[in-house]
Amino acid sequence: MAVSDITSTELNFLDGVSSNIQTQLAALSSGSGGCSGSVTSITAGSGLCGGTITNSGTISIDPVQTTLTCIAGTSLNIGRDSDNLIKFGTDNQIVFCVGANDGVRFKGSGEIEATSLDISGDVDVDGTLETDALSINGTTVTSTAAEINQLDNVVVPSACFNQLSSVTSPVQPQLAALSSNKLAKTGCAADSAKLGNVAAAGYQTAIGTSARIGANCIGGGTVSNVEFNTLSSVTSNIQDQIDSKLATTGCAADSALLQGNNAASFQDVLTPSNRLSATNIGSGEVSNTEFNQLSSVTSNIQTQINSKLATTGCAANSALLQGNNAAYFQTAIGTSARIGANCIGANSNISNTEYGFLNGVSSNIQSQLAALSAGSGGTDGTVTSVVAGTGLAGGTITSSGTISIEAAQPTITSLGTLTSLAVDTFTIDGDSISTSGNAFIDAVGDIILDADGRQIFFRDGGTQIGTISMTDSNLKFISDVSDKDIIFAGTDGGSEVTALTLDMSDAGSASFNHDVTVAGDLTVNGDFTCKNTIVTITSALSVVNTGTGPALTVQQDGTQPIAHFIDKNGDDIIFHDDGHLSIGTRKLRNTYS
Repeated sequence: MAVSDITSTELNFLDGVSSNIQTQLAALSSGSGGCSGSVTSITAGSGLCGGTITNSGTISIDPVQTTLTCIAGTSLNIGRDSDNLIKFGTDNQIVFCVGANDGVRFKGSGEIEATSLDISGDVDVDGTLETDALSINGTTVTSTAAEINQLDNVVVPSACFNQLSSVTSPVQPQLAALSSNKLAKTGCAADSAKLGNVAAAGYQTAIGTSARIGANCIGGGTVSNVEFNTLSSVTSNIQDQIDSKLATTGCAADSALLQGNNAASFQDVLTPSNRLSATNIGSGEVSNTEFNQLSSVTSNIQTQINSKLATTGCAANSALLQGNNAAYFQTAIGTSARIGANCIGANSNISNTEYGFLNGVSSNIQSQLAALSAGSGGTDGTVTSVVAGTGLAGGTITSSGTISIEAAQPTITSLGTLTSLAVDTFTIDGDSISTSGNAFIDAVGDIILDADGRQIFFRDGGTQIGTISMTDSNLKFISDVSDKDIIFAGTDGGSEVTALTLDMSDAGSASFNHDVTVAGDLTVNGDFTCKNTIVTITSALSVVNTGTGPALTVQQDGTQPIAHFIDKNGDDIIFHDDGHLSIGTRKLRNTYS
């Protein structure tokens, strides 16, 4: 290599070249290389922006889409950012994620599910279950969370846990009462405080062949019965026996490990049939095969290595060339001993054929390519056709044409970040859904409103009109506008009638439009007023007073009789306004005063 201004990186750019580079560059510069294409212009159609491109330009998707009628995808997410999305990734569900929380789900079964759950079957909660109160099979759990937490990390099989079924009083007080006379199972057996002040020897006789202590119950519990039984034949202190033995590791020349003998005294015991393996010498990294390579070495290995020429590094480095100039080696590389192209550069990915394409290059390749890229070279492109792919309409364009976004998109899985989404008259923006017309929720099954906040609000133009509250599991209907009534109306024979009005301006006075039937007792705590009313009874009328004062008081504020009793035969009893009493028939009546 006579030219030294080509770097390894530049040389590696030849990878993939299939024909003479200079010839290709010359063809491009004269315009004779890329004139076979027939596409002359591309126009951005519906849903795209960029106009008509006849030379170069960019076609982009219009951020405001007015022609799409369908967007579908098994992993489709739409929203303003990653924390506020409408997710369609779950089959038969639409999930509304607000503030990074999947708070509301619209299900194909008709359920509208919020962050609270109403489940009639089993519940498998992978997280935290928050509840104000807990009842199991009708029995209220009165233990506090702190008391229940005492069971944390306690591993109890079901059969053992069921033993609590017969407990009749708190367990801890029972244990505390027993602690003064029960034997602790942990601690030193010789601790008289834990043995009820009885000497440990008193328990020795209780351990017979039928009730032995397991070896793993002694000390740290790491010795098994099998290991413990090996002590049965020990006749003297184990540590003393170990200390008297020769260590099998360490340097054999260490006289302390050889009982004071010189290492040479062990040489005689190493025979051809009892050789040391090379892996037992030093750090054990040299194999027998590698060690055997030393058999023909006649002089110091490092000295021989230092006298050899390095095969890597720059050939001009005289330190690596034993002080000779690089040109000295130039003549040694002839036609029969050329260096392969794959031995040049850093990656070894340039073949001899690819390297040969440098022949004829007369100027810097990158500069020539940059000039062509800027448009100073070839005049026409080599594109012969453009095909509208999935989601685009326009077919195959071989000359000029228009590519547009199809109205129905079956393959889009994500629209990225949208500040709002308009579908017909509906607009989804943040955590609200609005429409310029009527809104319908139509489900094949039931429609379920599940509000974890326990309130459902009704508004008109932003003004709150009414509320359905479910606080404390009570169902409360509230008229939020001051002094506005709650009215129950229906249709009778095709005409609207008001059945009941609750007058909020009069503390909720109830006005029924027609009859009121009371199946049970009617209790009136205040005054009872009858206006132009006939009271008809089908059985005897009894007036019973269980308190003090008159059972019945009739007051006439006008000039007519106070009371007039008439039976079907015409017999009268009249209590006149002036205090007289008349008894008799209509024709024969006696008056008393």
